[in-house]
Order: sequence, then C-alpha cells, then structure tokens
Amino acid sequence: MRLAALWLLAAAGLAGCSIFKSNAPVEQVYVLRPSAPVAATSTVPGGLAVPRPAVDPGLESPRIALVRPGNRMDYYASARWGGSLSEVLHSLIGQRLRASGAFGVVDTDRGGFGAQYVLNVSVRRFEAEYGADPEGAPTARVVLECTVADRGARRTLGSFDVTTSVPADANRMGAVVAALERAANEAIDQVIERSTMALAVAGAR
Repeated sequence: MRLAALWLLAAAGLAGCSIFKSNAPVEQVYVLRPSAPVAATSTVPGGLAVPRPAVDPGLESPRIALVRPGNRMDYYASARWGGSLSEVLHSLIGQRLRASGAFGVVDTDRGGFGAQYVLNVSVRRFEAEYGADPEGAPTARVVLECTVADRGARRTLGSFDVTTSVPADANRMGAVVAALERAANEAIDQVIERSTMALAVAGAR
C-alpha cells in the first residue's frame, strides 16, 4: 500500500512538471548594423559630442514598434532590440559618425569632454507602418529632429529634421528589421550631411 502511494506521488510530480513547458515562440533579439558610410571630403575640427537621443513616448523600449491604420501603435510579439531604442540608435549614430571621418573626434560619453560642438537628436518616429491590408508588407518610417550647437559659445548653429521611408520586402520580421536598419542608416547619412553643412555655414571649418 505504501509503495503504491509512492508511485502515485511520483506520477503526480511528473505530470506537474508539464505545466512549466511553454509553446510560446522563443523571443528573437535584433540589432541594427551600420552600413558603409560615404567618406567625408573634409573633417570638422573641434570634435562633436553626441548625447543619447531623446525618444518620443511609446518608442523608448526594447520592443519593436508598429503602427496600424488609425494611428494605432502596437509591438511585434516575440521580437525586441538588444537594448532600449535610445541605446540602440545612440550606438548606431556614434559608429556612423566615426566611420564617416566628417569629425575629428566623436564623443558619445555622457560628459562629452573636450568636444566643441554637440549634436542633439530626438526620435519622433521609428516604426513599421502598415496599410489597409494587415497581411501586406509594412514601410519603415524614421523621423529624427536634430540640433547642432557650439558648446563654448552657447549658441545653436542649425536645426533640421530628417525623414526616411523604406518599404519592407515582405511581412516577415527579418524583412521588417532590414527595412528599419536601412531607413536608420539613410537618416543618419542625412544627419551627417546636414550637420557638416550647418557647421560650414556658421564658419566652423
């Protein structure tokens, strides 16, 4: 009788283990890689500080945002960035600025010590936008609001917005991330061009 009770307890224990199994898909973590930059024809002296971007509400998250008709924001299930959006974009912007050679020094540390100029970036849009067909491929939308300033003189040298749109090849997570990556790199290309232009107009070269 005692042996039978032990067998029943063991069977119940094994059955109980099954409740910890999940059929939910494994979460995928995505990164944004810099594309090859266009080499700058000249270098801005003085160095450039780039603080972490400010991100609009709803976007500052590791979750990958999407927008449906009617401005309904949502997030992809079982997919996320390797960090918050501000962290991911801060790293990408810093890498692209350094690789471009447009600035002698690019400082992405919090203090930005030694840099004469500062580039502030605000992320207004960074999402995959769907049309009327929920099964159709979305379009990656990126909108950045930027300000270039002279830290020593305490004055703004230029303010500008950049907007990019890249259609995804398919309604699949890999294709959506690829479109967002391309849109982000194209936006940063514009940021580099407009920043150097603002400094040139201000006589910073």
